[in-house]
Amino acid sequence: MQSASAQLAQPLPRLVQQATSSNASVRNVRLARSCMHLWPNFLENVKATIQGLNLNGMISVHDRIEGELYYVGNELGLTGRFVENLGVPVTKAYRYGNDDPALNGLRFGDYHAAAHMGTPLFPAVAILKDDHHGCVLRCVGEIKTFWTLPLELIPVTAPDLIKVQLENPIGQVVSYMRAAELRYGFLSTYRATVFIHRTDNYRFELSPPVSWNTTQPSLRECFFALGLYITEGFSFIEQEVLNARILEMGRAQGPIASSRPSTYRNHAQILLPVIDTTTSSRGDSNGNIPQDRDSPSGNFREAGFSLLSYPTPTPVTPNTIFFGTGGTATNAVECTSIIHGALPQKVVLKAVFGGTDVIVKYWPVTDYDSYDTELEVYQRLNGIAPHGGHSYFASLIAHGEVICSSILPNGYLIVMTELPGEPFSNRIWRMIGPHGRNEMSSKLQEAISVLRHMNLWNRDAAKDNILYDMATGSVAMIDFEQMESNDLNNFELEGPELWIIMAEPNDIW
Repeated sequence: MQSASAQLAQPLPRLVQQATSSNASVRNVRLARSCMHLWPNFLENVKATIQGLNLNGMISVHDRIEGELYYVGNELGLTGRFVENLGVPVTKAYRYGNDDPALNGLRFGDYHAAAHMGTPLFPAVAILKDDHHGCVLRCVGEIKTFWTLPLELIPVTAPDLIKVQLENPIGQVVSYMRAAELRYGFLSTYRATVFIHRTDNYRFELSPPVSWNTTQPSLRECFFALGLYITEGFSFIEQEVLNARILEMGRAQGPIASSRPSTYRNHAQILLPVIDTTTSSRGDSNGNIPQDRDSPSGNFREAGFSLLSYPTPTPVTPNTIFFGTGGTATNAVECTSIIHGALPQKVVLKAVFGGTDVIVKYWPVTDYDSYDTELEVYQRLNGIAPHGGHSYFASLIAHGEVICSSILPNGYLIVMTELPGEPFSNRIWRMIGPHGRNEMSSKLQEAISVLRHMNLWNRDAAKDNILYDMATGSVAMIDFEQMESNDLNNFELEGPELWIIMAEPNDIW
């Protein structure tokens, strides 16, 4: 046995880790940088709080003399080690190590163990409170792998170039906090943890990243103090009128805006003999589907290419996907395989279009904004470099609503040229060596310069959104769902895209 104060003061055990997952798991949510602020005097307040408590209660010794024996290689395994090495000892201290009855009822646990009234959330871990009717939610947290998110290098006080990487992971935690009407949350990679305190509708205070091996205060002591803060007030009820767009986009910047007049959203151009399907059942529960938009001029030929060279595939098979605009099919592709994702969510498919191998990207109706943003980028790329003039990007071939398909649900798709290569990864980063990485960085700068020419930057830059051909060294950028305007000229060529993509893997402690 040992006192709760002694156990809380200990750093976390060093993990035994060999990364196998190379891509961070992220949801398409974010919190704008302008809504993030430093939690003032967080560490000093934690230290003062711990010193003022009676933590002499005896609890069982938790840390093994032998250290960690479990190999970690993915987010699920890392979450398990977080719960075992932090959640369990802190829960012991909550329940048995102090004389505060309000703290005695707190414990770490699964989100779904709480009486959350069916809120469709999936936080990695939660802090719960025992009551007469079971467990109730008090705090939510999310775990990301430290080899895909270098949280210890991204304090909220960092320049925008670095801080932008917080928007998606912190936004994910904030989405959980908002749905459950909670004041506190946290984001952890085990190696570093950021605590979140909501103080106003549009203000979220973030602690500095707290290291796994820090002391005075230790990470366990920070979580114990968080428990005390929770007992003093855990809920946050938003004002009735809250502009969620400010939370996601900020007050100063927004996503890219369409340069096309709004009338084109309802403009349907007939490019091929059509199949009228206006009587079919399509759309949401009310039968509504947002109308797809056409090119800037309303005419694909003026953008530098023609769809008439890609006839409807014959014969029609169960794998044929008809698509078009305004309920009318104007084109069709023949799907050969799904190469990424899982239906009914967004998927990427291989297909044949007019006898040519192509890539098809599909979005469900609920992801129209993502489709709309990516389409905008590809149309602008085609506008400044017709006929695939930019080797670093795929060329747009066609797009539209899914009109008739036995494969895809209602939604939208983009047909684009197929590019060589495989998703860039930590494995390839090591294989190509310093010389290969220098060449790749130069090519990426050229690709980024095209985006800057269009006054854009890619907030979803990641290794797996780059295609790299080992045989030729060719590089291509893909996935433009989360582009943002660079109106304030925040980022030059040495912007967040290059920094994130070429960052050295964090596989070894």
